[in-house]
Formats: sequence, structure tokens, C-alpha cells
Amino acid sequence: KARRNIAIFSCLCIVPMALVSLLLIFVVAMPSEMYLWISQDAVIVLTLLSVLLGVGVFIYNLLKKSSTPFYKVARISLFALSIVNLILMMFGLYLSPPSLYAGSATEFSSYLHNAKYANISLTDDVDMEGEEWSPSAFYGRIDGGGHTVKKLSAEMIFTNLSGNVENLTVVFSDYDGEEFYGIAKTLNGEIKNCHVVANVYLQGEGTFGGMVGELADGEISNSTATIEIDIRGKVTFGALVGRMNEEASVTQTSTSLSGTIVGEGNIGGLVGENYGGAISESYSALSLSAII
Repeated sequence: KARRNIAIFSCLCIVPMALVSLLLIFVVAMPSEMYLWISQDAVIVLTLLSVLLGVGVFIYNLLKKSSTPFYKVARISLFALSIVNLILMMFGLYLSPPSLYAGSATEFSSYLHNAKYANISLTDDVDMEGEEWSPSAFYGRIDGGGHTVKKLSAEMIFTNLSGNVENLTVVFSDYDGEEFYGIAKTLNGEIKNCHVVANVYLQGEGTFGGMVGELADGEISNSTATIEIDIRGKVTFGALVGRMNEEASVTQTSTSLSGTIVGEGNIGGLVGENYGGAISESYSALSLSAII
């Protein structure tokens, strides 16, 4: 009786695993609709839990060395579903990342937050007025297609950008706060042919940038930043990059930086602090007034 109950439990485990399989099939077949409400992180967690459940019950049943029909069905089904779920996850997220197309604020926000490993293309300008933005990490690819994300009220788009962003213009709403990083706080990927426009008021201490806070191990090329600043305090600010590391590079970029500095600010037309990074074919136009 105990073995029969275990077999029944094993068969019941097939139900949640089959539901995860169904979810993964929808994610692979209809990514544009699915990633409006579910994140890739959630998909990964559900898949791994289902695989652990399936493998765990499979091994337990195998150790019982039972040849009853219940055990045979449970073992084969659980093992098969574990493999299927793992393959679907790997294919849908990593081996063949989804291609998503955003033409509205809802799509832009949902895809960037939910589909961190996807290829995202803008099909139209995106107006973010009135939309709340929560910065997150991103590991995929964004092609702006020459379009503009405008009226974005945030200190940055990404906390960490380890993917690629290209052909995109971002116009921020007037920003008043203690930190500002533009597109990304930390860049370990590539920004190409992108443009940032911002009017920034900063008060406090720290290192910030108009397009990137820290260019850690990445590249910015063929890009521009037009920044107007009002800085109060001990702030290091670069119109393009706040801090640039040795492994990073900046090529064919330009900035326009204007405004007022009150206090002991350290301001760079391109880079606030450079720790050995390579800069080539780049320039900045400055129009600043300082009050010490």
C-alpha cells in the first residue's frame, strides 16, 4: 500500500511538470504575448524546480526497483518531462533568444524588464510620460531602429548592461536627485550609435555620468550626449562616462555639456575619471560656470 501511494504521488507530480511544459511551449511559440506578463527569471525558476522535482522522484522510484505499472509510468513520464522542460528552456532563452518588437510604453517596459536575454527592436518612438521606471539588468540586444524613448523619468535605464544597445535616442525628463547614470549605471557590453539628452540637477556626493556611470569592460562608439547640469556638492561627473576602467574604450563620440557647478565638483567633458581606458576620435563642447 505504501508503494502504491508513492506511485500515485509520483504520477500526480506529472501534472505540475506538464503545466510547466505547456508554459514553456507558449513562451517559445508566442514570446511577444507571454513576456508582457511573465519574466524570463520566473520561467527559469519554474523550469529548474520542475526538473529537480522530476529527477528527484525519478531517482527515488528507480531505487525502489519496482516493476509495477505505476512506477514504470511515473519513472518514464517524469524523466521525459524533465528533459523536455530543460530543452525548451535552453532553446527558448539561450540557444535561440526571442525577437520582440516594442512600439509602445507598455511593450518597452515589459520586454526590458521581463525578457533580459532577448533581442528587442523598437518599431516606433516611445513616450514614457507618466510611466514609472524601475532600473534592472539586461543581457540581450536592443536595436532602437533610429527611434526615440522620450520623457523617461529615471536616473538610469539599466543597473547593469552586459548586452548591446544601438541606434537609440533617449530623452530624459528633467531630473532632480542624488544620482544619474543615463543608459546604464555599469556597462560591460556595447553602446553604439546612441544619443542621450538630459537636464540634470544633482546634489550630494558620488561619481555619475550622462550616458554611463561606470564603463567597466565595454565600449561606446558613434554616440553623443547633450547634458545640461546643475551640480551642488562633491560630485564627479562625465558628460559621457563617470568612471572609465582600463579594459574599456570610447570611439567617435561627442558631448555637449553646459550648466553650473557649486562646490568641489570634478567635471569631465567626456569622462569624469579615467583609469587607463582608451579614448579616440572624440571631443566635447563645454559651457560651464563654477561657484566654489
